[in-house]
This record gives sequence, structure tokens and C-alpha cells, in this order.
Amino acid sequence: MVGHGSKFELKKEEAIAALLTQRNIEEAARVTGIGTQTLLRWMKKPEFEAAYRKARRAAVSQSHARLHQASSAAVTTLLKIMVDPKARASARVRAADSVLDRAHQAIENEDNEVRSAAQEQAANPTKGKRSWTILELLELHRSGDGAPPAGHGSRFDRKKEEAVAALLTQRSIEEAARVAGIGTQTLMRWMKIPEFEAACREARRAAMSQSNARLQQACSAAVTVLFQIMVDPSAPESARVRAANSLLDRANQAIESEDNEVRFAAQEQAANPKGKRPPGSPQELRELYRSLPIPEAA
Repeated sequence: MVGHGSKFELKKEEAIAALLTQRNIEEAARVTGIGTQTLLRWMKKPEFEAAYRKARRAAVSQSHARLHQASSAAVTTLLKIMVDPKARASARVRAADSVLDRAHQAIENEDNEVRSAAQEQAANPTKGKRSWTILELLELHRSGDGAPPAGHGSRFDRKKEEAVAALLTQRSIEEAARVAGIGTQTLMRWMKIPEFEAACREARRAAMSQSNARLQQACSAAVTVLFQIMVDPSAPESARVRAANSLLDRANQAIESEDNEVRFAAQEQAANPKGKRPPGSPQELRELYRSLPIPEAA
């Protein structure tokens, strides 16, 4: 069955699923109920090869989803070690340093993504799209799309919602399908649907956004920990030096960020002398992110 766009037979879908789960081609062929030579012939066909490649990418994407979901536990670990007076000073310094580093990185990512969306809107003002507000751009940033999602407001049935949640928490597509109470091939077909794919991406973003918000809220505590260790005469000298260097690095980083914001505002004003600047400046973004409720992880 050759030709782009043609549908696979059920056996071929089963073969692709088996190739993802079994240790070798022979076992995949046996589980599917076909001969090894038949499976090898199928694997040479462009359509089968393309579908198999897409399935492998979906499996990797599912692993990424677990990483996003696990980010909450990672943040909890960092915060516990950072504030634990019984932990080694060097470990507390590393944890506090990580909190500040990840929080700064998250802010930069938020600024860049929303600013890109604003610039794209400004560059394409007459494509039949209505003007977006800064709040809408933030929602687009969180959903991972560069334009309003098609069918916004449409709802999945409960089974698809359960599948999205399972993909965030289970170790593999097979386990996610089992937890959701559907077949592996069914879930793999759903993962090809643009609306389902967008929902998975939005759930991953929500999980990561919550973790980033926790990191940003913990920045003040991280600075306090670094300062306490830096001035503690009973702490090891190496930990005190690292804490001091971290504070100096972060102070310089803060000045650099402020300078960049001022330059961006000046460039924006020059490009829009009438005072009508597009949304997306770091000042607006940070104010809005502080005022918006933190989304719950899916």
C-alpha cells in the first residue's frame, strides 16, 4: 500500500506499535503475527517508514511530557535542600544557585516567546486576524501556538482528557493507553490529531509554567540562603566563596537585564513614535505574570 495519504491496514499499525515495544524486529513480527521477512519488506516502503518515524517521535515526545510533569518534583527537591539547615552548605548553595538560574531562564523564555508573538502580529497586521491583547498573547505563549488555536473552546470527550493526563504521568505510550483504558493503536492515532496534539502541548506547558512560577517565587529565599552561608564563619570556606560568587554573578545579571529592558523600550519607542507600541515589553509581561493565577498542572 504505497502512496502518501493512504491509510494503513490494522496489521501495519500493530506492527509499528510492536516495533516500539519489542526488543528486535523478529519479536515485533512475532507479536504482530507476521513473518520477519514481511515486516522487513514493509519497513522499506516509504509510507510505512514515515509512519514508523512519526511514531518514534511521538514516543520521544511522551518522554518529554514526563520531564515537564517531573519538573514539579525537581523544584520541590531543590527548595527542600536549599532551606534545610541540616544539609551540607555546599549542597544548599548549589540548590539556591539552581533556583535563581532556572527562574532567570524562565523569565527570559517568557519574554522572548511573547515578544516574538507580538512582533509577528506587528509584521502581519492584515491577515484577517483581529488585534490580540497582551493577555491573549500570554495565553498563546502558554499553549505553545503562534496563532489562535483552531476550534478554541471545543472540548475533548472525557476519554481523550484522561489520555492527555496519562501521557504526562506514565512511562510509555503503552502504559498511558492502559491507564486511559484504550488500545495503544487508538492512542497513537489520537496523537496524530492536531487538536489532541495541541492539548498535549498545552498540558505540558501548564505543568512547566507552574514549576517556573514556584521557582520565581522562591528567588528571595534563595538570595537569603546564599547570603547566610556567605557570612557564616562556621560554613566551609569553599561554600562561602561559591555563595559570594553566586551573589555577585546574579547582581551583575540583574543589572544587565535592566539595561536590556531599557534598550528594548527605547527601540520600541523609536519604532513607534506615536506611542502605540505593540505588547510584549518585559515590564508588561512581568506585571501580568504576577497578576495572573498560576495554572494548575494537568
